[in-house]
Amino acid sequence: MLMSILNECFGNLNWFGSIMKDEGETAVMVTETYPETPFFWAIQLSEVSQNKMVTLFTAIAKSEKNQPYLGKDDAHRGKKCLAEFLFTPHDAGAWNRACILEVVNFFALVFFVDFGSTAFIPIYSLKFLSEEEFWQIPPLTQPFMLEEDVFCKERLVKTVLRGKIVGSHMCEHHIHRFVPFSEEARFHVRDLQERL
Repeated sequence: MLMSILNECFGNLNWFGSIMKDEGETAVMVTETYPETPFFWAIQLSEVSQNKMVTLFTAIAKSEKNQPYLGKDDAHRGKKCLAEFLFTPHDAGAWNRACILEVVNFFALVFFVDFGSTAFIPIYSLKFLSEEEFWQIPPLTQPFMLEEDVFCKERLVKTVLRGKIVGSHMCEHHIHRFVPFSEEARFHVRDLQERL
């Protein structure tokens, strides 16, 4: 299902092959976790990903005010749009790329392609974002699986993990297998900003 959604949003999956070649030591910023499971979504921290983030989020911030809101007839499965994303309930929202997974009455279940998160959002709170320029950059986030652990009940969003990509999941080839280094290699983005 994930690959079908991404194909609809981005028009093709030509970029996918280069992502699957990733292996070796890396640092990732966690964007979503699933308690009591080994699965999570994260952005690999590199100069390339940082440049993509700046380019994408700057373009969205500049155009968001001019984008019209969706109407009920515009909302359907596979529709590309803009939606406000909250890392946590206490964060200020920021507009980001999303794709509608399902419509239920006047609400849409949307998938935030750059964070690996879903949310139920009122349709009238979604904006158009169909211009191809916004869909040239592949998703910033990727699905991962902890090699020998599961996540606790706490959501570890904005946590940076240092570790090693050791291949892909045997059945789900789009999921990276990730071996984190020791607990000392884990810290929150806020701590990283203070270090810089």
